[in-house]
Amino acid sequence: MKISSFKHAILPLAASAIIACAFLLCEDPSRDTTLKWKMALDIPINMSFAAYQEMEQGVTGSSYILLDLGAEDIDMSSDILKILKKLTDCEAGYHLRFVNNTGVGLTLYGLLMEYDEPAAGLNTAAFYNFITSEEECAGDYGCVRLLGRTGIYLPQNYVENYPPSGLRLDADFCDLILKTPVLTWRWLARVGSTSGLSETEEEAKEAERNVNVQARIRVTGINSFDSLLAL
Repeated sequence: MKISSFKHAILPLAASAIIACAFLLCEDPSRDTTLKWKMALDIPINMSFAAYQEMEQGVTGSSYILLDLGAEDIDMSSDILKILKKLTDCEAGYHLRFVNNTGVGLTLYGLLMEYDEPAAGLNTAAFYNFITSEEECAGDYGCVRLLGRTGIYLPQNYVENYPPSGLRLDADFCDLILKTPVLTWRWLARVGSTSGLSETEEEAKEAERNVNVQARIRVTGINSFDSLLAL
């Protein structure tokens, strides 16, 4: 994930904050406090996970097959995210959009966690048992089951938004995002059969047979000039 540098925007942002003082959360200067305002920032993430017959499988039931779609790291150390880490009264949420181009209907599961969370290294069957259970993550800031414990079903060649109405707030999101230098998300699919999938990874990539995930993470909170000057 690549996020542009924010340092060159500090002065224009500060000027805008002064002009908008009457509309924001500016405090009385006589109290010797810094100018504060409420801000919101969207973090876009776009990734694709190929699904094919020869990929690692974990067969844990007679009626379904588990496909490990893999894990990706998300760097949270960019300049713009340094501002987020100084927010107070933080709230966070997310919205996901899926495009299932695999050729089969599937139930999708996703877990967002700290990069060194033990769950990231579980085998396919153990990870499925973990993400569908009520077991908590071992890390200091927990983890988020992005699609809940039951996952979301995506018919073949289907587009789905989650949640359908917009942003989903999650109480665990702020600490996980603001206090973790690197995040990891891991995805798993449960299918009834692999007969509709491409045979190899190369064929899947050539035919663009994948699950495309477009994520939008929104963080809101109170910021101040002290946060900007400290960068």
